Amino acid sequence: MQEIKIDDKLLNTSIFGIPDEEDSKKRLEEYQRIIGHELKKISKSNVFGYNLKEVYTIKIVIDKECDDNKGILPEYRLYVYGTKDNNVPYLVNNAMNKFVNEGHYLFYYYTQNFEHQLTSAIADYLNENDNQKEYWCRLSSCGMTGIGYTTYQFIVLCFDKKGLETDTLFHGERHPVLENLRIEWSYGKVNDIDKNIDNSLISYNELFRRAAFGSDYFIYLYGDIFNVLSTLKYEGASNVGSILALDGTVEKYFDKLQHNNPQKKLSELLVNYDVFMSFEEPIKIEESSYKKIRKLLEIAKDDLSLLMNEDGEIYAIGKMKEKVNCQYYQVRFEGFFKWSLYKNDELFLRFENMIFRIPDKEVGISNKNIELLKRTLNINDTSKYEKIIKNIVTQKHGTMIVFAENAEEEAKRLKESGICIKPTEIDNGTLIEGISSIDGALICNEKGTCYSIGTILDGIIQPERADSSRGARYNSAIRYIEKQKQEGKKTFIVVVSEDGYINCFSTEE
Repeated sequence: MQEIKIDDKLLNTSIFGIPDEEDSKKRLEEYQRIIGHELKKISKSNVFGYNLKEVYTIKIVIDKECDDNKGILPEYRLYVYGTKDNNVPYLVNNAMNKFVNEGHYLFYYYTQNFEHQLTSAIADYLNENDNQKEYWCRLSSCGMTGIGYTTYQFIVLCFDKKGLETDTLFHGERHPVLENLRIEWSYGKVNDIDKNIDNSLISYNELFRRAAFGSDYFIYLYGDIFNVLSTLKYEGASNVGSILALDGTVEKYFDKLQHNNPQKKLSELLVNYDVFMSFEEPIKIEESSYKKIRKLLEIAKDDLSLLMNEDGEIYAIGKMKEKVNCQYYQVRFEGFFKWSLYKNDELFLRFENMIFRIPDKEVGISNKNIELLKRTLNINDTSKYEKIIKNIVTQKHGTMIVFAENAEEEAKRLKESGICIKPTEIDNGTLIEGISSIDGALICNEKGTCYSIGTILDGIIQPERADSSRGARYNSAIRYIEKQKQEGKKTFIVVVSEDGYINCFSTEE
């Protein structure tokens, strides 16, 4: 086998081969901005953005192509742009060496699967040799240089592996949608018609749709239907009804077991339901029946649901028994263009405007931010803070809470723009709901004791961090945290926007 080498002199440069050009830096910054902005859509607490460590690109230039007939392996050059980890270029080079020297390059070169296999080889090698990070790799372009060399360019996302996995759990394990999201981002096409479109220009809404629909067969079958039903109003009111259905795998089991005895099959299914009303004829969920089903959903509120069979038909109204012996789904409509899917009463995914949102941790902020809270306030036990934050983030309206070591002094300083109170413990959910319903921030000390409510914060303007697309709370938190940082006062802020997004700011960042 021919050994592939890279000139040692090239290894000493900052980007593994060629100068780090300004346009490359700008392109990478734009990639990271776009990717970070899009990933915010699918997590209120922005777990993907917080755990995204780096975005960098890999460029492979094939100086001499392989020749299967002569057994000649390719000769190539490697360039890595944007990473601060000096080990990454060597890992990428080792991945390419392995792909070539083990015969995979020659084997796949003449197949349509070559680009997929090369992308996978780089990602797999990076993940196998770095336990702290998770890498997603995508081929962004394939072309020719001016003198006829083939080039492959990849975008690589580098995540904090532990943070990503612990912040996206379902049934205590990595959420199924996460793997589908990785696959779609890494290998999904921009669209399936025009192959000439720049593959770095990703339609993220379509990517999210595919990831969600691939994560569960029930969503694949009925997700579009539920999107439509969530938009339909009845006498001006938004949809807040629900639909129950057994897991299809369970119903297939009944089909095989009782296919010659439909009555027995029905009795097996009804063991899990309390049925209050049955229809003489099932109603197929299809375009012609949407309005009728929407009308029935007015009945399916509180403890009642429409019952759906394995053929996608509404056949009764009822509810699940307290103890069931099956896996089941519940679709809960939560307003215009909003619905959630629960599996055995545990939230699986939320959908809003056809885009899924992964369930946030119960505390409402990511593990990374909990660790940042510990570091900021120099504490080990965060249980009290988590209880307060959990109550804060479950509010239906926007709010903000400040934990500062100089809370008492700040409450007095800002008394003209807030309401000073006697030191009060606010770990009571009902109390928090009340005091956070008014405009302004809650100001608490590093022990969680509140000194001021409804306080309008001041601070130092930070043009590079301000975001005009976000609300006043978000931008005032940025200004206030900068003031506290310059004064050397430890501060941690949680901002909950009215649209449900959660951001944390710290003087330690």
